[in-house]
Amino acid sequence: MVVHTRQVRSRVRPYPAFSLAVAPSARFMSPSATGSGKAAPLRILIADDHPVVREGLVTILGLQDDLEVVGQACDGEEACRLYEQLRPDILILDLRVAWRW
Repeated sequence: MVVHTRQVRSRVRPYPAFSLAVAPSARFMSPSATGSGKAAPLRILIADDHPVVREGLVTILGLQDDLEVVGQACDGEEACRLYEQLRPDILILDLRVAWRW
């Protein structure tokens, strides 16, 4: 009996599946350019109407030393308010986030 197998190549996405809006900041400069020995962590705001997704992202991003989650929003109105208040470097925003009217 002859068994034929085929190789399956995994596809790797070059970019994350979520959208990132990045605010300009000196945090993206190298530590030597800013004059300090260590760069400050990137500040992140997460906006998603699903609590499981928000908590998962907070957990994963919390494992990185150079990232800091500064806020979470459950709807678009709260996301706008927190963005103005916290001024994060990165906003991770659900493309279909709910709005409270």
